[in-house]
Amino acid sequence: MFNETFDMPPSTDMKPEMLALIIILSTFSILGSIGNALATFVFYKVRDKSTAQIFILTMSVIDLFTCTVIIPFTIVVEYLLYDIKYDIVCKLYQFLITSKVPLSAFIMVAISFDRYFCICHPLRRIVTPLRMKIVLVCLSTFACCLGIITCLAYGVYREASVPSYQISDANQARIVDGIGSKFLDWRPIVDEPLPSNDVTEVVLSYIRELLNKKNASQVISSISKTDQIVYIGICSPNNLILDFHFLNVYQKFYTVLFVVCLVIVCILYGLIYRFIQIRRSKKLHQKLVLCSYMNGEHGFEGTRLTLLNGGDEEQQQQQQQIKAEKDSVSDDESVKMDKNKNTEKRSVSSFTYDADKLRDETRSANIKTAVMLFTVTVVFIIAFLPAWLMAHKFIPTNIVVFYMYFSYNVANPCIYAFMNPVFQENLKRIFRRS
Repeated sequence: MFNETFDMPPSTDMKPEMLALIIILSTFSILGSIGNALATFVFYKVRDKSTAQIFILTMSVIDLFTCTVIIPFTIVVEYLLYDIKYDIVCKLYQFLITSKVPLSAFIMVAISFDRYFCICHPLRRIVTPLRMKIVLVCLSTFACCLGIITCLAYGVYREASVPSYQISDANQARIVDGIGSKFLDWRPIVDEPLPSNDVTEVVLSYIRELLNKKNASQVISSISKTDQIVYIGICSPNNLILDFHFLNVYQKFYTVLFVVCLVIVCILYGLIYRFIQIRRSKKLHQKLVLCSYMNGEHGFEGTRLTLLNGGDEEQQQQQQQIKAEKDSVSDDESVKMDKNKNTEKRSVSSFTYDADKLRDETRSANIKTAVMLFTVTVVFIIAFLPAWLMAHKFIPTNIVVFYMYFSYNVANPCIYAFMNPVFQENLKRIFRRS
């Protein structure tokens, strides 16, 4: 997660909070695994997937991986207070947590572009399933690069200035005999009690002797130090591979990246809303014009109205056929007409009416899908905003509230269940078969 890019969690006693965190994350993991497994299975079975269904399937796979791997991993890391001990495990955790989050944000942006072109520019065919798959691969690669940079900045080793104590040969021999040659290994655990033995007394007596002769600052300054890579066992930022200056710049870039994604999403959905409002205004204006024709004095106006709203039996059958064809296709892609349609000759006015109706139904279906995916985006923003604010010190840190961003991965299947007819129908079929 972006918050943990460079900041360690607070070291205060959080036992009640830790218990609550474990219970909440465990619940998220169980419920999210079940819901996302169903969503992944349902959308994987859909043939001729539209671009929206490809995005939903991708999000379901990411959410399933998060609930089955990343959330349990987070529980263990938090329970151990980041005392992971193994460098590879530390880097793996940081990679997973910091590549998954930006990938979700990137997908939100891609979805907003998809909905914008499907609703506002449906005839341009800019967004296709093949192009969306290529975009997803590129976004995943970029997110992995961000995760790699973060994992290289973390580890259980750190470069530190270690004092080189000048102890007599006799005492140094006793130290080596007592605790081995790794006397200078350093691990900054303050509350770890010192062992009570002869070797410790040798070191302490030497320090006391120095303190009796000089003040503390002189003693510290008189001790020579050497820079060494020391093992601390705590998964934390270090500058062994990447310089801290670079990490600070990277953190700012990481922060701006989420702001840019949020702005793009808001702009695109704003344009979609504006397009819908303009179109509704035009339709309302057309209805008012028709009403004025109906009450007019010119004969051609009545004739035009008859053409548009013809009541003959053939036209009604054609309307019902179009509606049946529309209901048989996906709710979020352009309608694919049946090749075995009735080929009888129809009037130009009837064909125009059918085409307009078909286009309106398709746009209405795309709008419904856009509303569902916009809901997913809103949930994403609400879930991640507190953690983002805590990560950048805008609000006080609360570990339970912080990890509530995982609720986003659990909420998505619920949104599909309530707002996606394809998911509902396929889910009913699964339970009927079982």
